[in-house]
This record gives sequence, structure tokens and C-alpha cells, in this order.
Amino acid sequence: MSELDLSEFDGVLMEGLTFCTKTYDLFEKIRALPDGPSRLRMRPTDVEKKLLEELMPIAKYVQDNHRPGRYFSVERHGGNQGFDARVVQRGSYVCENYFPADSYIEVTCAVHENDHLMRERLETEGGAFGMEGLRRVKIEGVRSVVSEVVGYTNQGFIDKFMGITIQAIENKRSKSYPDNTTLIVQCRLNTLYLRHEWELLIARLSESVKVAPFREIYLYDPTNHFSHTLFP
Repeated sequence: MSELDLSEFDGVLMEGLTFCTKTYDLFEKIRALPDGPSRLRMRPTDVEKKLLEELMPIAKYVQDNHRPGRYFSVERHGGNQGFDARVVQRGSYVCENYFPADSYIEVTCAVHENDHLMRERLETEGGAFGMEGLRRVKIEGVRSVVSEVVGYTNQGFIDKFMGITIQAIENKRSKSYPDNTTLIVQCRLNTLYLRHEWELLIARLSESVKVAPFREIYLYDPTNHFSHTLFP
């Protein structure tokens, strides 16, 4: 595999934990470059974007669900088909029909509309007050992102992100997928969440989200590694 390339993943059915290892190897390979941290933050090419928004979520899902009696093989597809990966499962849980032998994965991101401004602000200034209050300005011909303090009322930040997540799921529900497709939702949260706040978000989503046409919806936060699966 060349320095920045996804060809090793495309159309290759590999054991699930091998897929995870290769994904994390690619992450570390990019991070070790002189401009690696900047590449991972700003995602200048399709490699960084696919790594962080597709391969890493699939690897997280496999790690969370791989166990004795349930083993995964993953085949990533980079085209315009109705899924991002094909999954083959084996083991006693599969033999007893708890999980399908053949299934698919589609990945999406639930992300605040200012996420790109936050990443740019971190790249140029090293910090920000939060997702809210970010805006791009141009002063004397120089473009920059300013950050202003914005407060929340009670669980207002949870209400805000709940709407973002529901919209991300609805955008996917309008499309056609093969049977036994899992939707992975990478939740890049709009502020720091404690576990009970994540659980409150999940409780509200469980009451509001319609799972069909998916077999399950797997949600996770890549910062705290919180996760939860919604079933039909």
C-alpha cells in the first residue's frame, strides 16, 4: 500500500479484527507524517475523510460486537452501491439464527453544522469555546474563525444534538438498502457529555427514531467511546 491509499481495503474480504488492525495502522501511518495531525483534523484528501468517517466507525462496530460465537469478516466497498461494507458472520450465535450470516453496513455522521469551523479553529488557534458561537470573518483581507461564548439552558445541548441525529438517520432512511443492513451513526457530539447525558440522549432517540429499513442502528461517540444499538 502506498503512503496514502485505500486500495488494500477495497473489495477485499478480511477477518474482522484484521480489518481493525489495518484501519488503525493507516491512522497511525498518517499521524506519523510531518503534517499528520493537521491531515487528520482537516481531512484534505479522500483518504483521511474515508478513514475517519467510514473505516474507523466500521472498526468500532466490529470491535464492540466481535466475541466468542460471533466472528466477523468485512469487505469494504468504495463505490456508489447502497452500502459501505459487506459483512460475513460465523459462529454459534449465527448458527442459532441470532445474527445473519450475510449482512451489510452503511455509515453516516451526526455532526453539528459548525464542525468544519471547529476543526479549522483548532488548526489555526488551538482552541474554541464550543460548537455554538463559531463564525468565519474576514478582517483586512484575512479570513479567520472567531469563537464566542454561548450558554445552554438545562439539557438544551441534548435537544440540539437529538435533532441533528434524527436528521442524519432520516437522510439515510429515504434510500434503498439490501436486507440485513446495519446503519452506523458516528455521533460527533456538540459538547462534552457525561455518561448520564449520553444515556439521556439515547433514551430520547429510542422513543423517536424509526429503525426501518435497517436491521439495527448502532450509535457511538468517538471521543468518549459511548455506544448503543437501537433495534426494531
